[in-house]
Amino acid sequence: MQYYSAHSYVQQLTQGIKHKDLLPVIVISLIKTKMFDDEVPCISLHKMLETKTNKQYLFDFSYVFIELKKFDEDKFDNTIDEWLHLFKCAENETSPPANIKSEKVLDAYNVIEMHNLTPEEYDAYIRAKLMEDAEEIALSENFEKGKVEGEVVKSIKIAKKNANQTKTYGRNSRDY
Repeated sequence: MQYYSAHSYVQQLTQGIKHKDLLPVIVISLIKTKMFDDEVPCISLHKMLETKTNKQYLFDFSYVFIELKKFDEDKFDNTIDEWLHLFKCAENETSPPANIKSEKVLDAYNVIEMHNLTPEEYDAYIRAKLMEDAEEIALSENFEKGKVEGEVVKSIKIAKKNANQTKTYGRNSRDY
């Protein structure tokens, strides 16, 4: 992990860039197994600290470890839990659990499902999606066309009404 963080940090160095202008690097590691003691939570943040004062003076590197083994897969308190459930359990599930509410997490489940399709299933999916998109476009175009036609009909009715009102008051368009 230190290699990846150092590599990402050094990759920012281009000619003329000063050290003070480098962005900090945060390494996020998803780990299937348990790496730390039970006292360390499922998601833990690790920074560099000076050992005597226990203060942080170096802010450019930090590490986030997500130990999936520690995550209770039946817990759905928030979106983070939904993501962790996906990371831990998706390969053993045929569909997302009903408890998942986040659209982004549900989208991720769909991407995973797409990855598991055979070439024939994927082709059928793409064809169906293209037909669905074409229907949406046609509906949208017809809706817009209907709106325009409705405005024209409305304008004609208003014009006729105004013409009738003018005749009612004894005026005629030739009087002007």
